Amino acid sequence: MAIGVAAALLFHLVPWLKAAFAPLIVISQNIPVVAIGPLLIVWFGFGLTPKLILLVLVCFFPIVMSMMTGLSRSEPHLREYLAMIGASRMELLRRLELPASLPHFFTGLKITATYSVSTAVVVEWLGGSKGIGKYMLLKKASYDAAGVFASVIWVVALSLAVYGLVLLAERLVVRWTPRTGNQGGTGR
Repeated sequence: MAIGVAAALLFHLVPWLKAAFAPLIVISQNIPVVAIGPLLIVWFGFGLTPKLILLVLVCFFPIVMSMMTGLSRSEPHLREYLAMIGASRMELLRRLELPASLPHFFTGLKITATYSVSTAVVVEWLGGSKGIGKYMLLKKASYDAAGVFASVIWVVALSLAVYGLVLLAERLVVRWTPRTGNQGGTGR
């Protein structure tokens, strides 16, 4: 997440970097996880490093793309006003663009929350010694369908829990956006 936010800020502040690296970021998302995972294990061994690299590769894209979109969608009138009163580039970023990007950031974080759990399971399939993914492989190898379904239920529950934490964080951080749905309690 931090790497994605940092990259989005860098791409926003230095447009030629965005033009140079955006195609590579998109290409990185077209490589199947199950194809790059074994390569990372060959290059970096069976330790934690290839697993973390794989998680970063999967989770980086939604964060960086949503954050870049949010940074570029701040209110034009407010941008003009801040420029008129002499705001520096960093003040513009801090006072307008970062707050305006938060709803987009949380959209990317919601996607990342669900991707991270399923990717962690795939990482465990590729070389883990413990975890839900390893348990799922053991149950599959012993033809224990109930065990496989139980592990799938745990993966879904964990994904929903992580997603719920992101929703809670969004509700606590982004308070100025209007909520959708019935606000007045009138039923209309």
